[in-house]
Amino acid sequence: MQVQWSAPALSDLENISTFLEAATSLQTANRITRAIYETVQKLKALPNRGRPGRIASTRELLVPKLPYIVVYRVLVDRVAVVRILHGAKQWP
Repeated sequence: MQVQWSAPALSDLENISTFLEAATSLQTANRITRAIYETVQKLKALPNRGRPGRIASTRELLVPKLPYIVVYRVLVDRVAVVRILHGAKQWP
């Protein structure tokens, strides 16, 4: 199964990285964005590992030890990443 990133999800990841780089350091931003990316890649093998989403037909995967939630849909031939959200944000 392949992973497909939506434009909003890619924008979320970029915004997270930009914020973290400004607030902490480039190394921290890189470490956290890499952790998010690697968590998403694990969906290739286990696409249903996340919990049922708050929006119909979505699932939510928590990034271990970080306050981020990956919102995604499991389709026939791929996992579509919809958004990457901070857990403190109101969703939906």
